[in-house]
Amino acid sequence: MPNSIPSTKILRLRISLEGTYPEVWRRLEVPNRNSLPWFHCTLDVAMGWQQHHLFKFLIRGMEIGVPGKDMSPKVQNGTNRRLDRFQLKQGEKIYYVHNINGHWRHEILVEAILQPEPNVLYPRLIDGSGTCPGELSLSPYDRYLLIQGLDDEETCNPAFDIYWTKKEDITRSITFKLGPANQYLQRALNSKFYA
Repeated sequence: MPNSIPSTKILRLRISLEGTYPEVWRRLEVPNRNSLPWFHCTLDVAMGWQQHHLFKFLIRGMEIGVPGKDMSPKVQNGTNRRLDRFQLKQGEKIYYVHNINGHWRHEILVEAILQPEPNVLYPRLIDGSGTCPGELSLSPYDRYLLIQGLDDEETCNPAFDIYWTKKEDITRSITFKLGPANQYLQRALNSKFYA
């Protein structure tokens, strides 16, 4: 009997950046057979982050990331792990931390598990709203304090004073546009047909 290759499923995910108001969120469809580092890149591009931070996933009580000098020893190596190995279920939530030093945590809800559609490139953005804070924002709380108009001395870690010189870098608000964002995502990640 020939070995069968498991078919690729598409995970429809709703990603919400915790601590943002109005909420910054995306609805994203991704193939389940891709690696966690690839998924990290996909999330960062979809949300509008840069990809130069240490990251981790929180899945069923496990912390999984890619080794780095600042990474906690309890974080498991996810370099070669694929999404399908976790057998995520519809309705399940996992979490993604974009910058382990900045506490930007995303709740990821598995809304549906689908068959790939013919002639559709994956991954793809299908909905969303809002733009992630500037890369210099240290945490949702710091961003909140700046939006409230409190001065820098009250809101920032002294080690990062240099980064707080431009409030617009912290509180930027750019309108999320689905079409251009999806085109950028698909170009950046060399999207594929799976059907």
